[in-house]
This record gives sequence, C-alpha cells and structure tokens, in this order.
Amino acid sequence: MLRKQDKERLVLELEDKLGKSKSLFFAHYKGMKVSEMYDLRVKLRTLSAEYKVTKHTLTKIVLKKKNIQEPEKVFSAPTGIVFCYDDNVTEVCKLLASYSKEHDKFKMHSGYTEGQSLTLKDIGELAKIPSKQALYGSITGVFNSLLFQLTYVLNAPVMQVVQSLEYRSKNEKSN
Repeated sequence: MLRKQDKERLVLELEDKLGKSKSLFFAHYKGMKVSEMYDLRVKLRTLSAEYKVTKHTLTKIVLKKKNIQEPEKVFSAPTGIVFCYDDNVTEVCKLLASYSKEHDKFKMHSGYTEGQSLTLKDIGELAKIPSKQALYGSITGVFNSLLFQLTYVLNAPVMQVVQSLEYRSKNEKSN
C-alpha cells in the first residue's frame, strides 16, 4: 500500500514524463516475463522512449490534468505506457508493432500524439511510414538526380559550341 506522499511523488513523476513526451502509447502486458519487458525497455531507450508500468488510478489523474481522454478499456488489464520523447514516432510505432507480433502477450491498445488520440489501426498505419532518415535519403536522391539533369541540360549548348569549334578546327587543318 502506497502512502499519500508516495502517490503524490508518483503523480509528479508521471506529469513530468508526460510533459516531456511528444507521444505516448498504451499497451497491455498481462503474462509477460520480466526479461521480455526489460528487452522492450532497452530497445525503446535507443529511440529516446521509455516503457513504464503505472498505477491505473494515478495515471487517470495525470491524464485528466493534461486533458488527455483515453477510453476506459485502456485500463481494463495491466497497462504500461510508452513515453516517446523525440519526434521519431514512426520508429517507435514500428518497434511496438514488431514487438507485439513477436510477443503475443504484449498487446498495443491506443496512443496519443500531437493532441490526437490514436487507435490501434492508426498506430499500425504510422508503423508503415518510412523513417525520417529513409525519407531524407529519398529526398536527397531526388535532388541529386534533378541537379545532375539540370547540369546536363545547361552544359549541352556549351558542349555543342565546343564540338562545333573542334569540328571546324579539324576541317581547317585538313584543308
């Protein structure tokens, strides 16, 4: 049984984590082994995210203070929260989706990002989006291609002049 000051400290800690996070995701974990949860936490840390198991009543208090509406079904089973502290929401969604496939006892439920509630379907769709790095690479490739084509087109008239002068000089030498 937690004392009142312990509960207040946990509420402040949750408020702090929620204030720092750009996104959060709810997942049920009933039946998972400690080693599996540890593995998930390690993987999430590499993405600047954190998995935390909290008391439902304290979590509800904090969510209400932050005006985050989550369906009551979220708290129908033991629930953990993934706090995502970076803009890499798609990478975190990919990790959670793949982890959920590998571990049948870990079930994603819903989430919240940029003031929007996310359903399980939304999280799945976010997981399909390429990462920022992949998108940057694609855009860079497109720009490189366009620059190459532009330099080719701009150099074409100059090359024609050079070729004409070379042809003319060869003809003058042969005459």
